[in-house]
Amino acid sequence: DKIITYSFYLLFFLTPLFWTSLNYELFEYNKMMLVYGLTIVIAASWLIKMLVLKKVVILPGPFGLFLLFFLVSQTLATIFSIDLHTSIWGYYSRFHGGFLSTIAYVVLYFAFVNNLSSLSHLRNLFKVMLLSGFLLSLYGIAEHFGIDRDLWVQDVQNRVFSTLGQPNWLAAYLAILLPITMGIGLSSLLESQNSKLKTQKYKSNVKSNKPKTFDFLHEFLTFDFSLLTYFVLSLVFYLVLLYTKSRSGLIGFWIADVIFWTFILNRTRFVILSFVIGHLSFVILTFFVGGSGLGPLEKFTYQKLFLPPTSNLTPPTANFSSSTSILETGVTESSDIRKIVWQGAVDIFRHYPIFGSGVETFAYAYYQYRPVKHNMTSEWDFLYNKAHNEYLNFLATTGVVGLGSYLLFIASYVWWFFKKFALLRQNDVYLIIGLFTGWISILITNFFGFSVVMVGLFFFLIPALSFLLVEEKKNTQNSLTSEQLSTGQAISISLIFLISLIVLVQLGRLWFADTVFAKGYRENRSSQFVEAYGNLTTAIKINPQEPFYGDELAFVSAVLAIALDKEKDATAAAVLQKQAILLSNKVVAENPRNINFLKSRVRIFFALSQIDPALKGEALSALEKAQILAPTDPKITYNLAVLYHQIGQNDKAIEYFKKTIKLKPDYRDAYYSLALFYQDQKDLKKAKEQLNFILTKLNPNDEQAKKKLEEINH
Repeated sequence: DKIITYSFYLLFFLTPLFWTSLNYELFEYNKMMLVYGLTIVIAASWLIKMLVLKKVVILPGPFGLFLLFFLVSQTLATIFSIDLHTSIWGYYSRFHGGFLSTIAYVVLYFAFVNNLSSLSHLRNLFKVMLLSGFLLSLYGIAEHFGIDRDLWVQDVQNRVFSTLGQPNWLAAYLAILLPITMGIGLSSLLESQNSKLKTQKYKSNVKSNKPKTFDFLHEFLTFDFSLLTYFVLSLVFYLVLLYTKSRSGLIGFWIADVIFWTFILNRTRFVILSFVIGHLSFVILTFFVGGSGLGPLEKFTYQKLFLPPTSNLTPPTANFSSSTSILETGVTESSDIRKIVWQGAVDIFRHYPIFGSGVETFAYAYYQYRPVKHNMTSEWDFLYNKAHNEYLNFLATTGVVGLGSYLLFIASYVWWFFKKFALLRQNDVYLIIGLFTGWISILITNFFGFSVVMVGLFFFLIPALSFLLVEEKKNTQNSLTSEQLSTGQAISISLIFLISLIVLVQLGRLWFADTVFAKGYRENRSSQFVEAYGNLTTAIKINPQEPFYGDELAFVSAVLAIALDKEKDATAAAVLQKQAILLSNKVVAENPRNINFLKSRVRIFFALSQIDPALKGEALSALEKAQILAPTDPKITYNLAVLYHQIGQNDKAIEYFKKTIKLKPDYRDAYYSLALFYQDQKDLKKAKEQLNFILTKLNPNDEQAKKKLEEINH
């Protein structure tokens, strides 16, 4: 019992804070691995507990059956997935959202419902939860003032992410904590009020003629410090929420806040005063700090009203590169990009309506149904591995069965809350409302984004926590007899302990493999190919099942093979060339729908064609397959044109250059390459047309195009 209880404490305390700089992905991956580890400990302890007690009782609670239905839907979506490995583990780096993470959350839900019935344990869990949030927020405040500004590529002072890794993820987490904190604070207020009323003695025969107009204010201010603690916590959480500048997080919180106070504002005068003081503080913070991200509100902040426009902002300067078009110099509004991505998600659903394309396979399926208009946004060449809407993401990757079961679980908790709300005791009501409205904020932030590890934990465990707080049941101690364990019990317990230990060690190996891979990946990016080769080889030895490692090593092997060939070491070059080809063959064969591996294969074979020109045909074949899987990707058609030109198929080259321009009318490199192509063919008129288009329609300051045009004219 203690192991299970303290494991849940650690789950809510450590998970938000846990990250390292050693891994390929620093935040979500580490949090997910920690959740896996604690889930194994909790599950093993629960199994051993049932063996010792000789009882196998698994109570589902009011939401358990709906959760099992959701698990079944994820199982089916995984079985019929277009990429089984990704569906099981999740998209590499974060691993969150894969089939294994769903199993972990379901196990945690049932373990929580069946083992944490003590009210004192639940209250301790709230303290642990808020303490972790407070520490995380302190780091977020320090981050805003520049404590780690030199460590990140991102402008963390402008939009903090603390230990969550991304401003919107931090905002979603704080939007959950804020209503919970307010609920605990009001519960503390009510308990303190009731305690004073019980201990206060009145003389029935004494009447006071003193005015009582402000007595309630005096009483409010003389309560114990616990209320003040929760009030300060709320302000700290809200301050950091403003520092994230996350519109989705703030919208999620304010909708949850409106629902929260709608339920309880008519309770007592103390509650009304709490509402006034708390929200006046929020308004003051918003006025001086800003960061609401909502245009109309930002106009009335201190910064906009009283500070000069250039006080905190550096005016943007024109910085046209040779491949930049006028249409790309601005940043497309995120809401506009989301609409395009959402359309792509709907198109995926239309082609995979029942079970979807497979759990966590959005990154691959979206390429095939990616709307052409995505090419005209500032993020036209970004990889989207999520639909940026949790509901559409489920619809696309798990079909109507997956989304339906997900919505049923949501509906079950909402229905349960309204059914129980009228029956709640006065001592419970504020806390349960805080939990419910904090959970409602998840539904809002997930509409504009997607679930991450901490959001997932709260999503699945808040209903369990609410149920245990409301359920009227005595904390009966499990009685142990004085009998010794039977041989069967002892063997079973030993096996559970041994298996869980093996799984934990294997989990540790996977984590370590990721750190070695991350080192090799960074060395590859900094052209330290020999060192990268060693680390990537070690990573594969530790975790040979991860195709991402093999793909990276294949490219490094190809680069080293070329270097050795130039040094006339043909034998070593041939060995590395063969290794690169075999690794790429294996990765693509096992993951035929993974467009990223096909693109990598093109790079590998195109590079190796320096040794063996015949390998250009393999590069071309891989690119043609990629074009089938991603028919609207202009980079693929552009590279097809280049490859066709290099192998002498000029008609095909022209066809694909034109197709590229049709897919992306502002693709500067396509126009320039087409100009060079026409120049080689002595068709100077068409060459000048392409260059003039660049200078008149895309970028009048394109020096390369200007020089080439002058060269042709002379």
